[in-house]
Amino acid sequence: MKKTIQLLAVSGLIAGLAFEAGAQQISLTNFYNQNPYSINPAYAGFDDCLEVYLDYRTQWANIAGAPKDGFLYVHKRFSKRMGLGLQVKTASAGLLGQNKISGSYAYHLPINEKHNVHFGLTVGVLQQQFKADDAFGVDPSDDALAAGNQSAMAFTSDVGLMYSSEKVRAGVAIPQLFNSKLNYDNGPVANKYLLKSHFIAFGSYDHDVNESIVVQPSLVYRATQTGFGQVDANLRAIWKKMVGVGLTYRTNYGFGAQFDFTWKETYTLAYAYDLGAKISGVSLGGTHQILIGVKFCKKNKKGAEAQSTSE
Repeated sequence: MKKTIQLLAVSGLIAGLAFEAGAQQISLTNFYNQNPYSINPAYAGFDDCLEVYLDYRTQWANIAGAPKDGFLYVHKRFSKRMGLGLQVKTASAGLLGQNKISGSYAYHLPINEKHNVHFGLTVGVLQQQFKADDAFGVDPSDDALAAGNQSAMAFTSDVGLMYSSEKVRAGVAIPQLFNSKLNYDNGPVANKYLLKSHFIAFGSYDHDVNESIVVQPSLVYRATQTGFGQVDANLRAIWKKMVGVGLTYRTNYGFGAQFDFTWKETYTLAYAYDLGAKISGVSLGGTHQILIGVKFCKKNKKGAEAQSTSE
């Protein structure tokens, strides 16, 4: 029982780290190269393709109540310059749970045959729960526990801007653009919870080593309104557009590795593993993430993919 209570206490710390304003409230991902739409709404409908991804991430295997995130991403080009997307999210961390559904609109503007700019907006609704019934409370007068299970809803929106060429992608996004307030149903914690704006910058470059191998370095920078910043430095090698392997270093965390396999440029299976970090001497254990995706693209008369972005 003592060990269980200790783990639940750590779970509470995790929940605070994952959702409170002092750290990042948005979910992490290792698959921003395979699915850039996951970090920037301007990517919706980037190619003349229908893209669908299922994404699941479980963090810190040694900790009870550690964060778990599940996503569905769908996006498609619906006209020469317009893309639409859908995102569905379910997440849990300690005693907190979250569900979100949102839709995206993107506008793709060619500058010339090789350079394009992209604008994106996502609008959605988020529901967050505090699951007091799952807690082992030792103080019956604790206000948060006495209020019982609680639920709150809020509207949320993200904006994004991206530049693309044949080899380069670079962009910025602001998730949770407005500091929406979560008003709980009852209890003294009402009006306490704010969805803080974040900032994400992303850049990648495709370098052709030869006809078979492409090396793709990329950087991601994340920041919050409270000053918390984090950088991902990623190096990925792709063989014949089919097999990819990558290594990531994430500041304030450590190293991670990933592998992805794409069949006929349509079906993708990817796996990522982050080495375990420590908080106050406690080993958190490794983090696992898996991605399953399909990408159906229109064909031109010769059977090649239609790259309508730069047309």
